[in-house]
Amino acid sequence: MTGLVGRVSKATVVLNGLSHTFPHDVNVLLASPAGTKVLVMSHTGGGHAVTNITLTFDDTAAGSLANYDAISTGLSKPTSYEGPVTLPGTGRYSSYVFGLSNLNWTTPNGTWSLYVYDDAPGDSGNIAGGWNLNLTTLVTVGPVADLAVGMSSAPAPLYLGNNLTNTITITNLGPDWATGVTLTNPLPAGVSFDSAWLSQGSVSSTGGGAVVCSLGNLPVGGGARVMIVTAPSLAGTLINAVVAAASEEDLNPANNAAQTTVKVLAATTATLQGSMVNGQFQLTVSGQANVAYVIQASTNLTSWVSLSTNTASTSGTISFTDTESSGLTQRFYRTKLLTP
Repeated sequence: MTGLVGRVSKATVVLNGLSHTFPHDVNVLLASPAGTKVLVMSHTGGGHAVTNITLTFDDTAAGSLANYDAISTGLSKPTSYEGPVTLPGTGRYSSYVFGLSNLNWTTPNGTWSLYVYDDAPGDSGNIAGGWNLNLTTLVTVGPVADLAVGMSSAPAPLYLGNNLTNTITITNLGPDWATGVTLTNPLPAGVSFDSAWLSQGSVSSTGGGAVVCSLGNLPVGGGARVMIVTAPSLAGTLINAVVAAASEEDLNPANNAAQTTVKVLAATTATLQGSMVNGQFQLTVSGQANVAYVIQASTNLTSWVSLSTNTASTSGTISFTDTESSGLTQRFYRTKLLTP
């Protein structure tokens, strides 16, 4: 193709007049001028012979071709079954994709090739009417990119006095380099910045306002990872939000932002009580329901040994018997809340 303006924004493929005595053997691969390979059809239709059918492939179609049932004229998604396919000769590609949308934002001009391969002997067929490639293009001003952001927060829930770690990934889905990439994390009320780790770039904090990460440039398919540690000081529902931006126009602004919701709980002060029962010391922890506490023991108040880690019941209590307390002249105990 020549003379088209812009970049590919949609592609569909039509096979006109396909006939074959065993269509399950038919494999069809589309190769673009940019080098993208899409496996359009592979191992569909079982052993049901077809005669002069027209197949249209579109990522937005409602369904796919059948694996073993008969196929007929109609619209379907690109469809493939039963493992990888290696096409012979000039069509031999070690890697390919499965959706025509992978052609989006590539150049439309140049040589487009369709490779058709029957991978088993004993049957035959043809595409009497040839094939059609339908392209829709979109003109963009300058380079364009698509930044996609993902985010997770831990621990959840969070207890006051513990730090929250937000882990963020930023990926450039292309089609061009993303330059001057920034990630901004506005700090909610009652949250202060503690520290950050970045796979590339630098970080700055605007007091209590926001944490800004300058990540530099990301190639197509490249990404960066950021971990931002904050210290909440208020109990309640905490919404953590981040947004990424680059110097280029973004094709899909909807995936530039991400957020998580974490409950921040005010931890209940734990109390530890004990009594001697049948020559052994029995301990009871009264604290926060459904969280873990460790019970420790010492004979000198200097060196402590963990005896047991338990999760409190819905009532917030834990019972533990120190089976090693018999015969000791003195033994001290304490309990500690573990980070959830």
